[in-house]
Amino acid sequence: MQVMGGYGIENNKEVFMKRQYQLLVSVTLAIMLMATMLGQALAGGNEPPQPLGFWSTHTAYQVGVAFWADGQPHYAAFFSGLYGYNQHYLGPGGDAATCGSSAGCISNWTWYNDVDRNRLLLPKGGWLLTEPPWGPKWQASNYQATTWID
Repeated sequence: MQVMGGYGIENNKEVFMKRQYQLLVSVTLAIMLMATMLGQALAGGNEPPQPLGFWSTHTAYQVGVAFWADGQPHYAAFFSGLYGYNQHYLGPGGDAATCGSSAGCISNWTWYNDVDRNRLLLPKGGWLLTEPPWGPKWQASNYQATTWID
């Protein structure tokens, strides 16, 4: 055995092989980590969770009694979804036709139930009771709003 700098040749080969092995392991781990990160980025793994619903503008599915108070029915246009807003009248005269109602124009009409907000109250005075139940003001398809569908 030949001695070089206090170490045997075999010992130097061992050190060299250990360093090569450590380098190979380090490179392999780095490649695996980069591949994992690339896979997550391509799959969208770093995006925040998205809500499962969507906003939808659509017509009411029913006009009917929303609740009773003092023995009187209070009518509403019923919408699918939650948190109604941006309501419109699609019947004869459009939104402008609603402005003579006891509640003013449709943009100011009240949504019933603060939790769901999916029933648009229809004023009786100067609006709903001015025509028979088969008239356009009683037709659900004439009321449109935007709600959250989940």
